[in-house]
Amino acid sequence: MEAAQSFSQLGRTDICFVLAGTGEKFDLIGEKASGLKNLVLPGWIGQKEIGALLMRGYAGLLSYIKDAPQGLPNKPFEYLSAGLPLISSLEGEMAELIDRHKIGLNYLPGDLEGLCHCMERLLDNPDLRKEMSQNALRFFEEHGDSDKIYDEYAGHIERLVEYKTRRGIQQ
Repeated sequence: MEAAQSFSQLGRTDICFVLAGTGEKFDLIGEKASGLKNLVLPGWIGQKEIGALLMRGYAGLLSYIKDAPQGLPNKPFEYLSAGLPLISSLEGEMAELIDRHKIGLNYLPGDLEGLCHCMERLLDNPDLRKEMSQNALRFFEEHGDSDKIYDEYAGHIERLVEYKTRRGIQQ
């Protein structure tokens, strides 16, 4: 919301945030964001609407607070499946993947200036956005496609069970 306010004050009409879903702060954000033309709060939306948003978006925002539980949440993979570069405040493994595979940009949690800088860098540089979009799709196909990774995971479990069985290792 603060980033939307900042871009609105700068007169940037080419940046719009869509915060889908409902949460404990939905009503509060709605009140505070009242009048912002570059922030849309559609509430809870279905898969069809999510798909339409993913196809129209330029980036997937992963805006987490400092010390948020880390790991690999599902949301980044949804964005990556649509070829959206990530703009993320997640630290740890997700930040490393973003940097290593060039699938987006990282900023520090709570750093409004850093978030705005990442957004401007990605939106003002179409070549960078295209490169990161292609990398996002490639990364998802290699590491996020459930058909592929579930088959690999099942094979791993089968090999582990076979190994334990041969060695007589109990559960």
